[in-house]
Amino acid sequence: MIKTKITKIGMFLISIISILLPVISLAGPSNGWVYQNPYPTSNTLLAVKFVTPKKGWIAGEKGTILYTEDGGDTWEAQESGTENDLKSIAFVNEKQGWMVGNAGTIIYTEDGGKTWLPKIYTGLSLHKVFFANDKEGWIGGDKGFLLHTKDAGKKWEEVEIGTKASIAGIFFRKPDTGWLLAGGMIYRTTDGGKNWVASQLPMQIPKTGETGKIGGGMSAAGYTEMPEEWWQGDVYFA
Repeated sequence: MIKTKITKIGMFLISIISILLPVISLAGPSNGWVYQNPYPTSNTLLAVKFVTPKKGWIAGEKGTILYTEDGGDTWEAQESGTENDLKSIAFVNEKQGWMVGNAGTIIYTEDGGKTWLPKIYTGLSLHKVFFANDKEGWIGGDKGFLLHTKDAGKKWEEVEIGTKASIAGIFFRKPDTGWLLAGGMIYRTTDGGKNWVASQLPMQIPKTGETGKIGGGMSAAGYTEMPEEWWQGDVYFA
């Protein structure tokens, strides 16, 4: 009787292990990904940037900045000097970098993140920072707010692109040719941001079983404005 019970328990444990093994395998390094949460932080992480295969930064909620120099095997915290969420990262080399985020937060480093210094321009939340080279950079945020620098951030100038939608993505292939993503529209410049041409992006949004093409914040499906999650995005050309 005891032997029978032990055998049944043994078979039960073998069954459980056989069920869990595929799950463990999916979470493990065999598929190329290793789950690190909550290490190295429990804060939500919002942006990542690597300047070499080994050196990289992560930014996130509450001013979180993490740095690795071993390809992500280990991470160390860097002091950002802000409690605001950091949403985007740009580095022009291993030393000089920028981060932007909520409440107009702009911080930069010239020593690889050992020290981060603040530059505050506006109370509007900022969503994206992009540098086309080591001198020319762009920062975009709420209500179509766009900043441009030609001198590695010593001076920033506001640029009008003709929209009040939040700028979610910025990409420049070269200093004079770039694209912005804002409110269901994509804006393109070929003269370094002096002029921008808008094109509507067709998208489908479900609503009670129906779909409607939207662009510029309006929807044929009955939305008066685009849901918040649809404002978020990015643009990239290989």
